[in-house]
Amino acid sequence: MTHPYMPNSAPATRDAMMQALGITDIDVLFEQIPADHLLTKPIELEAGVRSEYRLQRRMTDLLRRNVSAADVRNFLGAGCWQHYVPAVCDEIAARSEFVTPV
Repeated sequence: MTHPYMPNSAPATRDAMMQALGITDIDVLFEQIPADHLLTKPIELEAGVRSEYRLQRRMTDLLRRNVSAADVRNFLGAGCWQHYVPAVCDEIAARSEFVTPV
């Protein structure tokens, strides 16, 4: 069965790749994975979200559980703290007269 987001899931494509690798069974590619790392039962996932609106609502609800560094005082370093850059800076930097070929 092909999957729309997995480009190599078509049987013909998978067979061509296996032939190029010189293998007849796909499990050969996974032999080096220890048995205790492999799943023994299917993953129980909730039903997929079918609309962009529902996905956006779901993600917003999940993100609201977090505390944003913008909402509280933070002491992050290494360039991770909140920066304020006036909008005019982006406007000036994007002007064509300031863009040079070097």
